[in-house]
Amino acid sequence: MKVAILTSLLAALALVFTACAPKQDDATSDEKSLEADSFPLLPKEQRAESFDAVAGKLDLGGELFTFMDFGDMMKQMGESIGGFMQSMQMIQPYDQGLAMMGSLPYDSIFETLGLNNFTAMGMSSYREGTLFHNKEVIYLPGGPEGIFTLTGVENKPFDTLALAPKDADLFLEQNLHASVIEQMIREGSAEIFKGKKGREMANEILGEELNDAGMTVGELLQKSDTRLTIVMRLGLSHELDLPGMADPFSIPSMHFVIRLEGMAWLVEDEIIETSRMKRDETGDVVVYTPKTPPPPGGPLGGMDPAFIVDKAGGSLFFTTDLDFWQECTSGDSSLSDSPEYQAAVKDLPTGGTSLIYVSKDTFNAFVDLRDNAKASTEFGGVLGIYELILPILGIGEQSESSAYVTMIGEDFIFSEGRWPVYSDGSMSGNSAVIMTGMFAAMAIPSFNKVRETSREKVVTNNLRQIASAGQQYILETGEPEVKYPQLVGDYFSEIQPVAGESYEDLVVKEAGGTLTVT
Repeated sequence: MKVAILTSLLAALALVFTACAPKQDDATSDEKSLEADSFPLLPKEQRAESFDAVAGKLDLGGELFTFMDFGDMMKQMGESIGGFMQSMQMIQPYDQGLAMMGSLPYDSIFETLGLNNFTAMGMSSYREGTLFHNKEVIYLPGGPEGIFTLTGVENKPFDTLALAPKDADLFLEQNLHASVIEQMIREGSAEIFKGKKGREMANEILGEELNDAGMTVGELLQKSDTRLTIVMRLGLSHELDLPGMADPFSIPSMHFVIRLEGMAWLVEDEIIETSRMKRDETGDVVVYTPKTPPPPGGPLGGMDPAFIVDKAGGSLFFTTDLDFWQECTSGDSSLSDSPEYQAAVKDLPTGGTSLIYVSKDTFNAFVDLRDNAKASTEFGGVLGIYELILPILGIGEQSESSAYVTMIGEDFIFSEGRWPVYSDGSMSGNSAVIMTGMFAAMAIPSFNKVRETSREKVVTNNLRQIASAGQQYILETGEPEVKYPQLVGDYFSEIQPVAGESYEDLVVKEAGGTLTVT
């Protein structure tokens, strides 16, 4: 009993002394507790070799943090694919296609594509207002090679931002290095077909002539390193008939200016055919426009499309609206002055290999189109599948505009931006290109339907005009029939084809009949 009482007294005294003792800092009193800005990591010797290089560029503690170290998995994958194809060849030895596929050196092909350097990747996202602030890293310790250099290996300031008016709805500035494709074709052919045969294969692919001047595919790729700029502004809405839908719905028109830096030679070397276009030259600017307006209701109906060559700067422009191009090149206003743009790019890198800005109005126009397309029997099911693959396709109405910047380093590619969805590992800035492509892809079939209908109406009206003029000719001359060329000039001007049709062989007869063209 005495022992028990003594033990209790000692325990009570210990509690009193503990309560009276000065409090220690939480970080020292409990080694397991975390400071607000700390996170426990494995010891360095147990950590993935690439973790520090990747995680140091990302944000911890948001809605998403992902890190994946592949090691030499890409190299192993190339070897595994080769082994798998050889196994398939053994199962079906008489399949020539499998025989060819089984003989390819996939490990060398992966190396040519630059995939063996793809060692790790990481991404992070946290909410910032109604958007996600995303960062994405591709780690390439051997340096960017192959496909990872298609957008160049040099960061540049986004100088062409001055082309975009203050109210532009989409802006893209992107390096494009097509010469990399030419190099990969030569290196890949050398790996697949060793020695002389490999060189011959590459020369066969790259030596194909593209025009009468003798320019080859290889020469085109070598000369096509450029800086692409796209400026888009939404215009007035118009009615659109979507296949599989009972009722039409509204879609905004889109005015584009596309600039290819240093690519004026595409017109000068006749890669782009302009002989059938009207040519106007003022100073160092040459404008090529269609001799006849685009047919009403077609994709360019109601627009004023043109190619423009800047002889002084060597750049080539394409626009759907000549007035819009003139506005873009006037310098009267700049997207950089827009509060929405400034909010979207705040604290993002000011230079890189690409910049994309998408206004909230563009996203919302896409949302409207998507929702209407879902009601279509032709597109509805497909869109549901795509939304699972590309989260950007499932966005709701937006209240803020978005931007993304991508830059390249000695051993990494880094993207950062504000976006409607969290990072998905695809360098989400490219999602805007995908989204815009989907936007166009859903509209084009409908535009084509409208264009075909419009062309049919024009052709039908032309045939009626010919038939009416032919009957008038027969009444006036007493001839039993008359050919189309006899009517041109006296009864109507020469009719311009709108769908490649020819009227030259048409004959109007006194006995009547049906006129048709092909």
